[in-house]
Order: sequence, then structure tokens, then C-alpha cells
Amino acid sequence: MGRVTDLENLLFANVSDDLLFDTTQCVIQAYSEAYDECRDDYPGPVAHDLYPDLRRAKFERNWSARAARFSDVKVTTERNAQNNCYHTRVTSGIVVLTASAVEAQQSLVRDAEFRKSLAGASQLEIFGADADPTASEFLYGIVLHGPLGAGLLRTPQFIKVVIPANDCASYLVQVDLVKRFPVLRDVLANVSDERVQEPAVRLRRRKDEKAG
Repeated sequence: MGRVTDLENLLFANVSDDLLFDTTQCVIQAYSEAYDECRDDYPGPVAHDLYPDLRRAKFERNWSARAARFSDVKVTTERNAQNNCYHTRVTSGIVVLTASAVEAQQSLVRDAEFRKSLAGASQLEIFGADADPTASEFLYGIVLHGPLGAGLLRTPQFIKVVIPANDCASYLVQVDLVKRFPVLRDVLANVSDERVQEPAVRLRRRKDEKAG
């Protein structure tokens, strides 16, 4: 088998479709919850700035809770190299997953020491001529969604899982999770109608002025 086929088979041998489907649902839920809260509770510029952070927080919360329901899955919260931020890691079999928002489907994840470290340590032993992929300690995958920086979106335009090269400069495997789970296509079909770049100040502020 070729490199890509080996890696893709290894991914799906360790990460169940149930876990991937729940992960995809967590992404969609985070977009919807963050969109509604920002649209309803904050004026336009504040909503615009808050949305990506709120979306990320809601996803990390929901993903941790959903993944922890699987008896064979381990969920941990890890600090970054600068000890000033956390990220969630979901481990299923020998596969370690993290999640990131990117600007477009083919965009590379932004530089982060923890991603480079995970990628560099995971695939190296798999590609030798006599290597047994199952003997590797772990394989690193990233759940990608987005587009990042597109304003407020009620639903993402894409969700996929990728296996990065050792230097995180390319993707060796890309799996479109929406295509894998066709039931989700209708959920994402209306994304263009839900985009709000700069929400107007809400009418409820008139009530605030009267109350003041």
C-alpha cells in the first residue's frame, strides 16, 4: 500500500466513525451557539471580535464532554509551549487529535510549537521500508474547520480531518467529514445565507436606553 492509503487506514482503524461524527456535530454546534450569542447579546464590532474566541471555547467544551463518553477515548487539556493557552487533545487508539480553524480548505494551520512537536514525533517511524504502521507510538491528526476570519457564520463551510507531514508544511491525508457523513450536507448547505460580516447594533438597545 502507498503512504496515503496506509495512513488513512490507520486513522480509521483507530478513530471510530461515531467519534468523528460526534466531533463534526460539536463543530457545527459551536458555530451555531457562538453566532446566536454574538448576534443577540453584543453590538456589531464587539460581536465580530468575540465570535472566533467564543466559537473555539464552545467547541472545546462540547468536544471534551462528547469524546469523554467513549470508554476507549482519552481526553486531556494541555498547555502550549508558552504556558499561556490551553488546547484539547483527544486520543483514540494510537491517534492523537487536536482541532484548529483555518482560513480555507487547503490552508495550513498556523505555526504552533505543540502542533509541530506532535507532527514531528508521530509519523517518522511509519514510512521506513520495513516499518509496521501499527508499531508507531501515535499518529497525529487535526480536525480542521472554517473559514477563519469570515465574520460571523452560523455554520462552517467545511469540516475535515487531516494528517500533517512531519513539519506541518503539508497534509498527507485529507478526509472531508461532511462527505463521509452525508446527513450533514443539508446542515451546511445554507451557510451563504447565514453570514453576517458586521452585525448592526441590535434594536434591543432602544430598550436599554429607555431603562437608563
